[in-house]
Amino acid sequence: MKKESEEIKEKTLENMSLEDITEIVNKVAQFQQALKSQLTEGTNYVVISDASKPILLRAGADKILLILGIKPTFEILEGVEDAKNNVVAFTVRCALVQGGSVIAEGLGHCNSREREFASQNKDLYAMADVILRTAKERALVDATLTIACLSEVFTQETPDAPEVQVVSASTVSNNEVRVSENETEKEMPLDKALKLKLNFGKYKDKTLQEIYKTDSNYVLWLSENAKNAYIRRAAQAVVSQKDESAVSKDALPF
Repeated sequence: MKKESEEIKEKTLENMSLEDITEIVNKVAQFQQALKSQLTEGTNYVVISDASKPILLRAGADKILLILGIKPTFEILEGVEDAKNNVVAFTVRCALVQGGSVIAEGLGHCNSREREFASQNKDLYAMADVILRTAKERALVDATLTIACLSEVFTQETPDAPEVQVVSASTVSNNEVRVSENETEKEMPLDKALKLKLNFGKYKDKTLQEIYKTDSNYVLWLSENAKNAYIRRAAQAVVSQKDESAVSKDALPF
């Protein structure tokens, strides 16, 4: 990989032929598919029906870097632990090092005003480690996606993810921290939630609508414990709408 990268760097648009460009593109595509073939769905990446590309997970990024002999290093660019404004936030840079040189970087941010954390009735400082780990994970995946244009194969974002506000020290000190309208009020449409198909576990390839008909407790468990935020939100939409429609059970297509 390193040798091929050096060969590519030596070529410029002025001395590259169409055949040269085609060869490079083909090599990159082959490299991308070779890496993906070493990853396991559900462990290293997840596939969601509404996503255009699989979502790369921390375990997948770790495996890719191990295969390529690349070491990640992390730096906290900014940390906020403000009890007065009820905010914990971290912004992290991940640098990927190979042969003593930084070959890629990525940024990750996480804060307690995000929907996932804001909905939890926990002490903010008890969540600080989780928030920091999440910021590091996002930075790591972000950096990994730049290797050999892996963003063409994987993505980091989840569809319909609530808008996340970046919380910095300056906004906290000026008492300007706000949760965006989308972050607190936007809910997944029920019709979309019902069509979500799981790609793991005993109900793999089943939609939430199919699962709820036979095992509503499993959907309830997903709404509280699913590690994937998108799946958790979908399950929450199904459970909450079902509860609200208890008087008129024909209101939902279950």
